[in-house]
Amino acid sequence: MLKAVVDRIEEKWAVIFIDAENRSLNIDIAQLPSELREGDHVLIEMEDQQVVTVTIDEQSKVNAQQRIAAKLERLRRGNHLSGNNDDS
Repeated sequence: MLKAVVDRIEEKWAVIFIDAENRSLNIDIAQLPSELREGDHVLIEMEDQQVVTVTIDEQSKVNAQQRIAAKLERLRRGNHLSGNNDDS
């Protein structure tokens, strides 16, 4: 399984960025879950260079949202100015 993020959706294609390979892949939206949105984290199963399944990786999405929220909170507190990145 490849971990990836939906970069954008254009007409009938989704542009998906594959983290480990540092490349993007265009996938027909007919192959994707209907609830898929830009920014969603997905797991892609491929066989013989063809997409077999795409599933939303909810846990990865939640983890990313928590990391971003923590970074925003550090910015609000001004910790980025002092070099103090303590989350306490």
